[in-house]
Amino acid sequence: MLPAVLIVLQAAAAFSQNPPAKDTAKKKAKLPTAVVTSLPRIPVAVHDALQSRKFSEAITAIDVALKQEKVAAPDYLLYLKG
Repeated sequence: MLPAVLIVLQAAAAFSQNPPAKDTAKKKAKLPTAVVTSLPRIPVAVHDALQSRKFSEAITAIDVALKQEKVAAPDYLLYLKG
């Protein structure tokens, strides 16, 4: 039983070793860079209500914002509304 345990431990140690530093540097260099995005602007009343966790006020503010003629991001406001 002891020799089998030693063989398993040796195999685990051999497979758990980190790859050489050259390989990891090449892999890191090939990874694509992250794209920075921004969220659409929302009315201040909606933002403040959401930040203060007054969700019923936020829903009311979203409804008011959606009734305006020119809405910047109606789909995002509907997403926030739930």
